[in-house]
Amino acid sequence: MICPHCNSEIPDGSGFCSVCGKSTAPKPTLPEELIGKTHKLSSATQQTFAIGNGRIRSHVTFTEDKLTFDVFPKKYLTMTELAYDNISSITYIKKMNLFHKVDCITIVGIPFAFLFGINTIMTINTKDGRNIVLYENFKSRAEAFIKDIETIIGLYK
Repeated sequence: MICPHCNSEIPDGSGFCSVCGKSTAPKPTLPEELIGKTHKLSSATQQTFAIGNGRIRSHVTFTEDKLTFDVFPKKYLTMTELAYDNISSITYIKKMNLFHKVDCITIVGIPFAFLFGINTIMTINTKDGRNIVLYENFKSRAEAFIKDIETIIGLYK
């Protein structure tokens, strides 16, 4: 048997290469609906004051073997891609933010502004410790992203 990573000769049926130490198991196949899918998220940093909520600032795209990141502001771009087999978990919390968004409603002819919103703070935890933090203002977008990351984690366990 030949190791698919370093091309060394190893005993047939080996689960790991004795030379490079990598797994010889075939890589899982990503579901078709995820390949090429891009999640458009609010930000790579917490917005403490954002009028005009909903501006897309970060894109996370699923390829056949990795996530690619295009985030704003660029100073928060710690990596441009992340291999699926390096993802260990995703954690998230919902946090209310004062001055996060401004919604204005009128009650009996008097305008009221609500200066708060809820962020979902999502952390993609990696096996090598280079974690990625993303923020999303809309619950449905956050839930869809978390679901897709959890699908990948399940495939690569």
